[in-house]
Amino acid sequence: MGEMTIKKENLMLEENTKRLRRWCEMIHAPAWFFEELKLPKNVYQMKIRPTIRGEKAPMPAWRVHDINPHPKGSYPYKGGLRFHPQVTQELLQVLARDMTYKCAWVNIPFGGAKGGVPVDPSECTEAELRDITEQFTVELANHNCLHAHKDVPGPDMGVNERVMYWMLNKAGDIDTGSPPYQALTGKPVENGGLPGREEATARGGLDALEKYLQLTSMFPQKPALAIQGFGNVGENLARLAHSQEYGYPIVAVSDKKGGIYAEKGLDIPAVRAWFRQNQTLAGFSQAAAISNEELLLLPVDVLMPAALENQITERNASKIQAKLIVELANEAVTPAAYDILASRGIPALPGIVMNPGGVVGSFLEWSRNLGTMAHNVETEQIYEETKRKLRAIMQAPMVKLCERSRAAGWSLDDTAHVIVFEILQEKLRKRHGYKNTCQ
Repeated sequence: MGEMTIKKENLMLEENTKRLRRWCEMIHAPAWFFEELKLPKNVYQMKIRPTIRGEKAPMPAWRVHDINPHPKGSYPYKGGLRFHPQVTQELLQVLARDMTYKCAWVNIPFGGAKGGVPVDPSECTEAELRDITEQFTVELANHNCLHAHKDVPGPDMGVNERVMYWMLNKAGDIDTGSPPYQALTGKPVENGGLPGREEATARGGLDALEKYLQLTSMFPQKPALAIQGFGNVGENLARLAHSQEYGYPIVAVSDKKGGIYAEKGLDIPAVRAWFRQNQTLAGFSQAAAISNEELLLLPVDVLMPAALENQITERNASKIQAKLIVELANEAVTPAAYDILASRGIPALPGIVMNPGGVVGSFLEWSRNLGTMAHNVETEQIYEETKRKLRAIMQAPMVKLCERSRAAGWSLDDTAHVIVFEILQEKLRKRHGYKNTCQ
């Protein structure tokens, strides 16, 4: 199983690199630019030895720095930490690239990074998970990956604010060169975290969707959504989309074991209450049970994959019936699937456009932590300010995306990456002193 996973992730990196070359060719980039984007700046492979079921269990851990196009020492690398059994170095390299692109897309001055440990948190006791977290924290600090102006990790899949609190607490035992609360994001609000950070990826995706629908007039009324995934992003997405603030009908949701579907719309508060009580969507009696694969093929207005990578692929892209795809999970749509969807005339908003809300929230948290710590009486005021800034930042690039895509006849995915690559090429040329000559 492990060998198969490694081969799959190697293929994913290879396909991602082919796509990278395609976008370089679309902007007639000089040869140096492709080489800059192809290779990560640093890949730190580590080993930790947590105690699992009473015995030491050596396991690998990684932190990948993709590229940082900003002046040295001014702005750090930024990207989440993932605890998931399918974490590999190759997957983290792809996700770190995506972080570079996302930061450029929303004009956030960070370099892309990603890190993780191949472990399933749901199979660990609290003591085991804390041991993994604390040992990983020490290793990150040893590799200078915990510093407010060099590398600022945050949460990703399998990591929540409890894990970030453990990291913050452990980092206090280590001299990292900057206060620990400045070198981590996604912390609990009472420990320097940002009100609204936990929901930022989901909220940012909805804000971007609202702008796209406004610009395109694609649907005469609020479209119905199907959401794959019920983790941090998926559950917050369902909660917010269903709320009076956004007002979308939701006809399907799913977790890793399967999903539920109701053509006339789900009672999301009841669904969330069931999930909290049972830790699964299975058995919810007010909707029909469906598989994750069936959810992807439903005849819905908007399909929002918000779970794992490689969900819409060349195997099922030709069967997709949704009118619009919104990629909330990193790499949920494969390169081949994007091409198939484009050939079928189904618009697909890519992850680098739809899910930077998390890194925007992290930027706002990091920026605030570099100044003064907020008092809890300011929580509501800061939350409203976070929502306002997040909405503005997520919606700002959408006009350019729609106009450029329409004018050039390119897919939304190609257009977004072309825009990002043009931004990165100019920044890297200035940073490293390259001549701006084309191939």
